[in-house]
Amino acid sequence: MAVGLICILQRTKSVEDNANWVDFALNHKNGFLALDLADNEVDFDPEPFIPLFQRAKAGGLGITVHAGEPRVAGISKNITTAIEAMGADRIGHGLQAIEDPRVIDLLVRTETPLELCPTSNWLTGACDGLHAHPIKELFDAGVHTTINTDDPGIMVTNLNREFQHVHEHQGFTSEQLRQCVDWAHAHSFIPAAKKDAVWPAS
Repeated sequence: MAVGLICILQRTKSVEDNANWVDFALNHKNGFLALDLADNEVDFDPEPFIPLFQRAKAGGLGITVHAGEPRVAGISKNITTAIEAMGADRIGHGLQAIEDPRVIDLLVRTETPLELCPTSNWLTGACDGLHAHPIKELFDAGVHTTINTDDPGIMVTNLNREFQHVHEHQGFTSEQLRQCVDWAHAHSFIPAAKKDAVWPAS
């Protein structure tokens, strides 16, 4: 197993408080591979944190941003901000991209993957159920979709169960599931040598 850490900033904290964690991550790049922004994206816009992410990117950290998660009209704009202004290599959740073809086009053009979490997205109200999750529509549109657990203890799930859900409720074939795995491997922040050491040969 190959493991890397991501330092997560909170939107509900001040820029000054979060800047301390950016410094910490940059000073401990032997353990931290990337920077993330999470928490309430409805009431806290990402724009104040753009300079922190630009600094982290320039310092060699990967960037992922929780964006476009809650079911709120217009929230997919945060995905655009994350990619175009914050340098996001990946988007946490991002399922509300489905509301805007321009955001879908941006994800496809930049090959920016979505870290989709079907059970979590259902339980948090981001979609109406496993059958109603937009993962298949996003996959069919060419978005690099990956399958994740979010908080397995809280959501009472695991990765095997998430793959089973996507197969049973969304009709993913084994080949399509493998494509999701391949995208997850390709977009992982873990260095290639460490990934390849634990990745089965094709």
